[in-house]
Amino acid sequence: MVEIPSSYGVAYAGTGAVIWGAFLFYLKYHFSEYPPALVLAVTNVFSVAWFLAAVGLTANRTVVDGIVSLPPSDWVAAFVVVSVFSLGLLMLYHALAVGDVSYVAPLSKLSPAFVLPLEVIVLGQFLKPVQVMGIIIATGAVYIANYQGGGLHEPFRTAISARPARLALASALLLGIVDVSQRALLQDGGITPEVWTLVKLAGVPLVLSPIVWRNWTSSVWADLRKFAVAGAFVGVGEWLTALAFSSVPASVASPIISLQAIVAVVLGGIILGEDRLALRLVAAGSAAVGVALIALG
Repeated sequence: MVEIPSSYGVAYAGTGAVIWGAFLFYLKYHFSEYPPALVLAVTNVFSVAWFLAAVGLTANRTVVDGIVSLPPSDWVAAFVVVSVFSLGLLMLYHALAVGDVSYVAPLSKLSPAFVLPLEVIVLGQFLKPVQVMGIIIATGAVYIANYQGGGLHEPFRTAISARPARLALASALLLGIVDVSQRALLQDGGITPEVWTLVKLAGVPLVLSPIVWRNWTSSVWADLRKFAVAGAFVGVGEWLTALAFSSVPASVASPIISLQAIVAVVLGGIILGEDRLALRLVAAGSAAVGVALIALG
């Protein structure tokens, strides 16, 4: 990948947030009637082509060479991580299919709130006070998103009982595990970000292929253009994310990219007419602040 001056990192992260937020809305708007596994697999097939187009021909040769030269241990680790990643995305797509995008988006972006406790438990890292505050605020985002009046405990009961909330939070947990795992692969395994991104994008359809085979429908052919656009969101979004993380610290890029939840909430509320827009904007903002505090710690 071409080296980008660090001054552009914030712009790439901000553009990535808009792309990912618009993608969540696009999924809800066009693909709610499709089986989530089918949407995920077909979209990722197109995303591979868009990602390769984005990084450029010269980089493609380097990426392909990097994939071919991966040792067997990295392939095994990558398969496990991609499998968890696929399951996390599958739950997110299920949540979008059965719930409002303005409700699901803030909850699905709370992965850092799960990542930090995992790193404390598994890696023995120490929680700083600002990070504890970030987790508290992120938990508050869950509370706000589920607030419908009634007793103080009702939002937590809703988060546990409502299917979209369970799916979105489970997705955030699994994607948090992926974040920790891919960090180890990139830092200790010697896999470059470009190679890992392509393995991730191409691996998802392969992992889900048995489910897709059983749920295939001929209507996909009529909607290929919609799937191609969805693939462009993913491929370009992954490219912008990689550029952002390669040019600014993760503590800067991660909170900015998490603002995608606000983009999705606004689009869902205005275009789809989803209820409780103001409250869900507060929830999305709280989630972004919580993520920022966790990252800054």
